[in-house]
Amino acid sequence: MAKLGFFLTSISLATACSPTVELEVRGALMCRLRNIKAQVKTVRVQVEDPTDRNDALRDGRGTTAGEFSAGTMVMPSILTYFNDAGELDTVFQIRWYGSRSPNPDFATDDLVAYGATPHIWITDQHRPSGPIYVPLLEAGRFSPTTDLARSYSGADELDVCSQMVTRRFAHTATYIPDLGQVLIVGGRTNCSDGALCVLPDGESRGIRDVADAELFDPLTGIYEALPMPPTPGRAFHTATLIGQDVVLIAGGRRFRDPLGREEVLGDAFLFSAKGYRAWQAETQETPFSKTINMGANASYYRADHAAVSVDDNRVVLVGGISDVQTSDDGYPDLTFEIAYLSNTVPSIIMFTLDDSRSDGQFTAAARGLEKPRAGTQLVLRNGRQGPEILVVGGYDQARPVGAIELLRNLNGAADQIEVASFGNLAPAVFGHTATVVADKLVVYGGLKAFPNFAEVSEISCTQTANNFCYLENLRLKIPDAGAGRTSLDEAFAEEIQVISLILDQANVIQGGRGLEQTEFYDKNLVRGRFWHQTVAIEDRTMVVAGGVTKVAFENRPAQIGPAHGVDLELCQVGQNTVCNHPSRAVGSNQRIRFRFHGGPEAGRAEFQMTRLPGDLLLVTGGRGGSDGINPGQSTQAATGVGQLGVAPFVR
Repeated sequence: MAKLGFFLTSISLATACSPTVELEVRGALMCRLRNIKAQVKTVRVQVEDPTDRNDALRDGRGTTAGEFSAGTMVMPSILTYFNDAGELDTVFQIRWYGSRSPNPDFATDDLVAYGATPHIWITDQHRPSGPIYVPLLEAGRFSPTTDLARSYSGADELDVCSQMVTRRFAHTATYIPDLGQVLIVGGRTNCSDGALCVLPDGESRGIRDVADAELFDPLTGIYEALPMPPTPGRAFHTATLIGQDVVLIAGGRRFRDPLGREEVLGDAFLFSAKGYRAWQAETQETPFSKTINMGANASYYRADHAAVSVDDNRVVLVGGISDVQTSDDGYPDLTFEIAYLSNTVPSIIMFTLDDSRSDGQFTAAARGLEKPRAGTQLVLRNGRQGPEILVVGGYDQARPVGAIELLRNLNGAADQIEVASFGNLAPAVFGHTATVVADKLVVYGGLKAFPNFAEVSEISCTQTANNFCYLENLRLKIPDAGAGRTSLDEAFAEEIQVISLILDQANVIQGGRGLEQTEFYDKNLVRGRFWHQTVAIEDRTMVVAGGVTKVAFENRPAQIGPAHGVDLELCQVGQNTVCNHPSRAVGSNQRIRFRFHGGPEAGRAEFQMTRLPGDLLLVTGGRGGSDGINPGQSTQAATGVGQLGVAPFVR
């Protein structure tokens, strides 16, 4: 049996027309959960072509298995791929599987460790300049992100954890395939002083907007600071991947003074892989474009909107808040307006990239939403005549919006977009997620009503039934008793709504939660989440993570807070959709759950969870994190602890 190196693998990429390309691939332990190596007996390394162009890597031909050891293994040579122009154009990905079984043909149940690289391109102009690192993770667990080169070199485990450049929440995190890296932009963070540091009454910790941006590189595990984007700091914006190489950052909110007066932004900018490489080569000062106005005089301003790319050049942006007013008492005593509800701000706009892919233009649709809203989710599906967008959930100035609207005729100009009804959610929700899993749309959690904090003495909202003020207060304090707590409890949407994407009208089927203890799952006590994240992975599976979470222990009063979001759910989506708490036995009397690394303080809300190639999950930022959260106290602690994880393989 071949000896497969735990720390070092070499791959030869043989070419018919050029010398062999030698690549050195190194497996590096994460900075936490490093004792996983004691459980691994055999390993399997699979080299695959994610574009499925290379016949030499089809049907598992790039797979090698063997005993787990500290030696080195040279993988078989793999033929590279040449495009139609005869140019070297090879892309590959490496997956590493670790099993507790001594049998190299191990079963899925025996998998305890896993790692994967992003997509790696080799061309005549570009190839990796050094070793390629594979992060080795315990299956079904998360670890803080790790400086993989330092970990491989044997540095102390605490010294190799990598941190985000800036603590932040309400930011965006977008994987860019052409770079193989994640762009992190904006958000809000903590402060104690400064011209734009907002300190609400009774709070010892303030908040401010984040103006900077950074990149996370899965190949190194390191965060890289970028030059300042061209416009002010922003939060509650969108960042949308266009094609494989460009990201549109649009809209958002920002503070104007230390009282917390805000403005909604009507500008945007681009980040491009081409611009980043030019900046690295010092032929360009910044990887960002110039500021792009959203409409004439930036008149298409919006925040808490949604956006989705419909092809390699165009993005459709929908809904959002068009204005925020702050009372003389300052933040968080806010009121708001919805785009197109009581004003002329269009509810649907389109951005089109120009031929240079470094600039573009916004135009408004001729028709708006029938139910204007903010906080919506957009879902792209293939219609009979091209792409279509489902507008799912959200809120207006009084209540959640249950109407699902369908945008079609997206192949032409913005003024040709058609709007139709697709049915209704049951119940209407906001603060939810809407995730495509195979041919199903899964709408998870959210709130089915604005909580009413009128009787909470610590919360001062000067206007009667000021829903937005109540919502903003949830970013500061969670009522721990009384009528406010009851109102929040009752506002949670406990339903998991499943909708077929192949029908012409929504037919909502309710999913469920696993309520029994089994060999692979703990009893699921979660009764709802909002400001959480969901991601679809392989095998018709959805991961649910974080958020302000409600759990119920039998007949006891429900517990609510981000701390309870530390345990993740795994939803199997099909004819019957069930969300479970995966766990596995360790020893004779201990079970390990699928969760963020750390205790309850690792729970977080308004963070980002980004799916990387190979089904690795990158979690960045959020409120909560290492500073902890207690009901009735400040929950405005931003975290800079990024985590990398992988779902368990037992589904």
